[in-house]
Amino acid sequence: MGSLEPARTRGLLRVLTCFAVVIGALVASASAAGPGGWDHLGVGSAGSDSLDFVASALTVTPGALYVGGEFTNAGGLPDADRIAVWNGSTWSAVSSSASQITNGRVSAIAVSAGKVYAGGNFQNAGGRANADNLAVWDGTSWEPFCTSTAPGPAFGGNVTSLQIVGSTLYVGGEFQNGAGRASADYLLACALADGASNTTVVDPDHPFSGPVLALAADSNGTLYAGGRFLDLENIDAADNVAYLPAGGNWHPTSTGAAGCGGCAINTFVRGIATVGTDAYVGTDMKDIAGIPQADHVARWNGSAWSALGADGGGGNGWFSTATTINAVTGTGSYLFVAGTFQNANGEPRADNIAYFDGTEWHPVGSDGAGNGPWSGTGLALALVDRTLYAAGSFTGAGGDPQAHSAASFALTQIIAYPTPTVTAGPGAIPTPTVTASPNPAPTPTVTPAPDVTRPATSLRRTQITQSARTATFRFASGEPGSTFSCKFDSKPFRPCTSPKTYSKLAPGAHVFRVKARDRAGNLDATPAVKRFTIRRR
Repeated sequence: MGSLEPARTRGLLRVLTCFAVVIGALVASASAAGPGGWDHLGVGSAGSDSLDFVASALTVTPGALYVGGEFTNAGGLPDADRIAVWNGSTWSAVSSSASQITNGRVSAIAVSAGKVYAGGNFQNAGGRANADNLAVWDGTSWEPFCTSTAPGPAFGGNVTSLQIVGSTLYVGGEFQNGAGRASADYLLACALADGASNTTVVDPDHPFSGPVLALAADSNGTLYAGGRFLDLENIDAADNVAYLPAGGNWHPTSTGAAGCGGCAINTFVRGIATVGTDAYVGTDMKDIAGIPQADHVARWNGSAWSALGADGGGGNGWFSTATTINAVTGTGSYLFVAGTFQNANGEPRADNIAYFDGTEWHPVGSDGAGNGPWSGTGLALALVDRTLYAAGSFTGAGGDPQAHSAASFALTQIIAYPTPTVTAGPGAIPTPTVTASPNPAPTPTVTPAPDVTRPATSLRRTQITQSARTATFRFASGEPGSTFSCKFDSKPFRPCTSPKTYSKLAPGAHVFRVKARDRAGNLDATPAVKRFTIRRR
């Protein structure tokens, strides 16, 4: 299992979700960071902000950062309303001028097989009467998704979180009777292939009793759900956070807080990230599972809770009582969180975003004048190679007034990598310069570099069924907790899990490739390859 214990730190990986993931690098931006180390994400016209209002969702796919929120005209593009794509240097629209999300907010994004799923509190996406709160962009238009058993939209309330596990899209939010199913309150499962909907609970009388605000999946396909619910499946301890093993039923996360039937967390859970088979949870609660140092962020290893670091005295957590954690993600031995907090552990730069290096917590940059990097709420985080992206309700970050609602931070400022982040060439990003002030901020702590060894990918078994024209591949990596990307014929690499099945294959020659990425973000440079032929009948 993954860990962030001081004695032996391991790599962190966020499985693809609406909060954050670790993937290959985007194209480098040519702009310079502000004095506090944060940078804006391009601009529209000269001197303008790229986003004009709140950004609340970040999701990464190879070469693209999807951004969702309440903004209009990202980068000055009239078709980039409420959802847009940043490639590291320029913005682009997801949809066309003929099919737009024209109202509300996009709060969650998931991407699979070239389709983009957007969840939020909007109505009639693309002008479709039933595309309320969840819609899918199919490359041509926004369409409703998740087949309802009742007339009207499948979702009558906000969608706040999305998570893909295998061939299923899990949809969490503030709705009841999802897709017309009485036991699908606040969470609904939808088949990616055809949108067929289903409940996730066994006991129809005890579904989720309150909103599901965060979803994540671990390396075994176990789904974690967090929010504000009680006694899920009539289990006393299944309050506010629970997990669903692949093919199993919902379980509580051990026992802990008194007064809630042994639950570990007795209030809101707003952010979850997974690392191998471990889950890292962000919550409004102090003393998670009764642990004095586990304030607002803690690790669940499948059987027990543990704290991440402590305050200066060692007896309590690093975050103050008035803390809200909305987003969690990480890379290598580093964990990043964002939300609403001020001067954590008495550090004036520790406002609204912070990171854990495996031993201690630290601020992430500053405003260039000794305080936190922004004023406002952090709502989403994403990691792309050696860059951290943040989204929220701020109007500037790191002293850069153009970093409105979304900003980036080069991790080379706080992590000592063994190789340069930017290869010299046209448009390379210069190393940010921090100008000393009368009261300069302390130099950020730089800790040893993470693992840089590439994983080895192997094909364990291949099953070609000529009569059904299907091919199934089972694969693995030499490093536990690795994730995989698959490529079939000329299609691009896409995230996948073992086993991977392709059906309705055309007669002729085919080639399958798969490569692993380990917890530290290292990518196998030599994919495993299988060539085969489907015979004509």
